[in-house]
Amino acid sequence: MVDFFLKIVKKGLIILISKFLLLGAFFSTTSCSPSSKDWNVLLITLDTTRADRIGCYGYGKATTPNMDRLSQEGVKFENAYCQVPLTLPSHCTILTGTYPLYHGVRNNGNYKLSEKVETLAEVLRAKGWRTSAFIASFSLDSRFGLDQGFEVYDDDMGEERIKTFLSERRAEKVYEGFSKWYRSKGEGKWFSWVHFYDPHLPYDPPEPWRSEIEDRYDGEIAYMDEYVGKLVEEIKGEEDRTLIVIVGDHGESLGEHGEIQHGFFLYEPVLKVPFIMVKKGDLPKGRSVKAKVRLIDIMPTILSLLNIPSKERFDGIDLKPYIYKRKNNDLASYIETLYPEESMNWSRLMGIIKEDWKLIVAPEPELYHLSFDPEEKVNLYNSKIEKRKELHAILDDLLSNSLPQATEKYSLSSEDIEKFQSLGYISGGKRRNFSEPLPDPKHRIEVIKIIENAQISEFENKATSIVELYKKLISLEPYCLFAYTSLAEGYMKLNDINSAINTIKKGIDLIPDSYYLWTTLGKINFKIGNLNEALYAFNKSLDLYPENFDSLYFSGWIFNQLGKKEDALSMFERALKIEPENKRLGQDYAVTLAEVGKSDNALSILKELLNKYPEDTSIYRDLALVYFASKDYKMAILTAEKGLKIKEDIELYRTLAVIYEEIGEKEKVSYYMKLFENAKNE
Repeated sequence: MVDFFLKIVKKGLIILISKFLLLGAFFSTTSCSPSSKDWNVLLITLDTTRADRIGCYGYGKATTPNMDRLSQEGVKFENAYCQVPLTLPSHCTILTGTYPLYHGVRNNGNYKLSEKVETLAEVLRAKGWRTSAFIASFSLDSRFGLDQGFEVYDDDMGEERIKTFLSERRAEKVYEGFSKWYRSKGEGKWFSWVHFYDPHLPYDPPEPWRSEIEDRYDGEIAYMDEYVGKLVEEIKGEEDRTLIVIVGDHGESLGEHGEIQHGFFLYEPVLKVPFIMVKKGDLPKGRSVKAKVRLIDIMPTILSLLNIPSKERFDGIDLKPYIYKRKNNDLASYIETLYPEESMNWSRLMGIIKEDWKLIVAPEPELYHLSFDPEEKVNLYNSKIEKRKELHAILDDLLSNSLPQATEKYSLSSEDIEKFQSLGYISGGKRRNFSEPLPDPKHRIEVIKIIENAQISEFENKATSIVELYKKLISLEPYCLFAYTSLAEGYMKLNDINSAINTIKKGIDLIPDSYYLWTTLGKINFKIGNLNEALYAFNKSLDLYPENFDSLYFSGWIFNQLGKKEDALSMFERALKIEPENKRLGQDYAVTLAEVGKSDNALSILKELLNKYPEDTSIYRDLALVYFASKDYKMAILTAEKGLKIKEDIELYRTLAVIYEEIGEKEKVSYYMKLFENAKNE
């Protein structure tokens, strides 16, 4: 069996599913009424949401009145399966209608969707739809490629200069972004994707859901449901001509099979998701589809309902025959997770769900009859030999009929890597011995528990516990690099700088070509003011990986502080090529341009940023400083005062004091410095 598994692994991660197996290579040509071409489309994706925690899916404790109501107004798919229990690859599946094997995005963080793969947004935009997306988590940041086809891709997580995996925003903020766009979009048909991330760890619902609902995970879902309702209310004037699609990207394990969260395993809690479609006057009301369907079916179904043929190949199919009761057979699905392999150097998992049977291929393979054993407690692999042969043959056929990947690996910044790894999302480093078979994740439950407890300690900011748990993890998995960076962060929280530095150096001794360990060392030295040591570490990182965003950005800051403005500009320019939409980086670059006498270029950049972020007073401050540097004191004062009309900003008080000091108005200097000191002391 190990030989068979290794054979599968060696075949690579394949992207085209056999058309005989999974009804792939489908071309959407089904027709519907011509008027349907003018429907709007609102796609709402619910991150980390189990179907069995929604009221309309039978959960008695649920507080999900909006989704429950929408299920009665449209079609509910009772057995919808994701194909991979990870945020980025699952959303790529939703928006391309293809398996990860084809679209090529296999994990969070270190993959980017290839421009060769056509997205739903690209198809609709080419047909005249206005397109927008409102994202709640860095997992779906534009750098990972899902912005293809969107006129507006709002992934602004707030004030952070450098976004990390922990960057996210609540449903309220996502809704506000959508509402602002919706009210100003003008006439015409539109497609908008709204992503809610709230049920992801840490489970921390706001009030009143926090107090009123005992289970925190349920509280997050209830809070999210509130904003599902607000979205629908927002489009009320167009609801009759809007197709609403609500779907989970993957579920969540709440302790089943020893897993908390998701990603390590392929059991039902992480694969089954809510899936509801509503279109008043066109889709049937209160219809429940019991057949097993897949997230790969969403894009071809939407295009079919809109009467849009597509030249792009699909692994999914049009679900209209299921919606209108012309078909009721289960659809077979390929499933996978590379999470264990790329986080811990354990075995990846892949499998097939066909009718009532699920095969999970692993070093110790598993076979379950889902109707008789929905909790997957009885492994029938050794007793149901013919069934396992059948499913293995399907999987082998799938692998044998594949084409080369259509994707790109994405090279992350060190900060991204550390944070993705802190949840086990990407590669932990080199394997100790490549000839050894990879461990089965289910035989590493104790290590998984250590990781999960360490993550919870990080969310709860319990530094002592962070240190204890990551030290234990390193003793068990010494090549797990995220353990070194997380342990160093724990020491930093305890203000034990020497231990933090020694921890990273220990990791570097183990794997000296790890550019993100060098970057972490640079950050620690930067934080304590050792600029030369920090710059040395960042240079080592850039020698190993020249496009490391964090090292470029931090090096720019250091060169600025050392007065080496041209070197700073060079670093900022390289960083902007990687993340051109980074607001803070744009501001730093503009201010540095002004400092070397290129005020016109600086003003152009800052005015463009101000058009995009008209209520960001820090941009007014920087703009005022650029006017000041170019000796346009009148515009500097007007700009700073305009910023203060938006909201109080103590830095604008200080900026005005500096300007008035330069032009010799001492009373104004005293006035604004007094305001600055009062605000500072509040």
